[in-house]
Amino acid sequence: MTNEESSHYQGDGKIERIVNHMINTESFGIDESDHPYHIDKSGNYILTSLYSKKFKKSLRRIAREHGDNLKVDDIKEVIEEISSEAEHEGEQNLQPYKRTAPYGLEYVKLDCANEDGSLYLVGGNEVATITNGSETHFQRTENMQPLPQIAEVGNWKLLLKFLNMASMEVYLFIAWLTYTIATPRSLHAGYPLLILLGSHGVGKSFLCKSIIRRFVDPVANPISVFPKNVKDMAIASQNNHLLIYDNIRSFSSDWSDILAILACGGTISTRGLYTNAEEFVLKLHSPVVLNGIHAFIKEADLADRCLTINLKRLSEESRKDEKALSDELDKLTPKIYRGLLDLTSQILAKRKSVEVIQKARMIDFSIWLAAMEECIDLEPGKLQVAYSQNVKLAMLDTLIEDPFAHAVLEFAKKNPEPEIWTGQPTQLFRLLSEGVPLKILGNAKAFPQNAISASLRLRTLEKALEAQGVILKLGERGRSRRISIGMKSSSPAS
Repeated sequence: MTNEESSHYQGDGKIERIVNHMINTESFGIDESDHPYHIDKSGNYILTSLYSKKFKKSLRRIAREHGDNLKVDDIKEVIEEISSEAEHEGEQNLQPYKRTAPYGLEYVKLDCANEDGSLYLVGGNEVATITNGSETHFQRTENMQPLPQIAEVGNWKLLLKFLNMASMEVYLFIAWLTYTIATPRSLHAGYPLLILLGSHGVGKSFLCKSIIRRFVDPVANPISVFPKNVKDMAIASQNNHLLIYDNIRSFSSDWSDILAILACGGTISTRGLYTNAEEFVLKLHSPVVLNGIHAFIKEADLADRCLTINLKRLSEESRKDEKALSDELDKLTPKIYRGLLDLTSQILAKRKSVEVIQKARMIDFSIWLAAMEECIDLEPGKLQVAYSQNVKLAMLDTLIEDPFAHAVLEFAKKNPEPEIWTGQPTQLFRLLSEGVPLKILGNAKAFPQNAISASLRLRTLEKALEAQGVILKLGERGRSRRISIGMKSSSPAS
């Protein structure tokens, strides 16, 4: 401790002394939501929340070094004083990044989260390590673990032996992995939800915690159970770059809407406490991985934002226990990670100049695929088409699982171009109801109860049906309203 630092530790009481010391020797600020942070500027800039355990421990340590002992209530008072200082005299509108931050148009910075505070600079066909001088504000959380070290020469293809997927799904997975590594949260960034499906024993959990988590966002608790409420998900989203939820069986349509918001970024309003009526806004934005045995995406609008990977069952001869796989992966990690960062850097350099042949809902990911095709010498459009087909199959699954949607799809197949059916809503409702079991017809959630509700349901299914080649024209509302429905003759579903 220097004499200058010691001279700042003065005051009439222990709270005044520690507050004076921190204000005179450290830097503080607030983000756009007025949340206060300590800013460590000793190397690369690192933000720590004033309410974190780490900051509270540092207050106790510094006070103890000067002969003071801070109790719980003392810590609260100190933080209130420093928060006020941060709000009025500290740096304003801090932009805290977790794990990944933008740097110009072709580069990103990755927080290694190690003790020396180093960063990886990725982009422009290069990968470099920054040990100090970066003014990008990275926030460290209690849960965060260090990124892997990188080798001098990398090879991402060493990862392929650990991926039990179909060949094109392997490339789509690598694309998702590098895209998620390199895409900071912003108003314009969208993250395709990664859906991992497979029977028991195919390695879903290993893929999640030992591969995805390792290379994207290492944390102390790599996989979580699905949250009970949206507040828990919002808090997790604000404290992690990546969320992974294990063993999903099903969730409500409300949760489908929330996950759709999470993928593209948005907010929801809620009360501050159950005991008051004050409203506040929760931010939702994060890449997400969901795994399960059976298909659990039931809403077409959510399926349109997903990338679904079906894991293949391993033969008894090729199956290894998880520890053996982990040990092998540990040895190869520096080379694999360097290879992934090299590929990410190449894609970043090309993505501004590539042509998107097959546009999808998640357009940024489509651009990433187009750039990756050039980087790994694939035929232009090959990955883009594979992704488009992947999304269409996911949307088809949502239709098949919905009795009414399935009835509409089958009816359309019976009326291919040019013999498209046209008639009134009451006629269509009667035809769609034919052959449907009575227990389904009597269930309002499964099947509309009249022509009016059927017409409303058709509007919600329009995009998913169109993706399968269905022609649907609902016409103007009124007594003489006409609906046209059929299947494009060139559609694979016809």
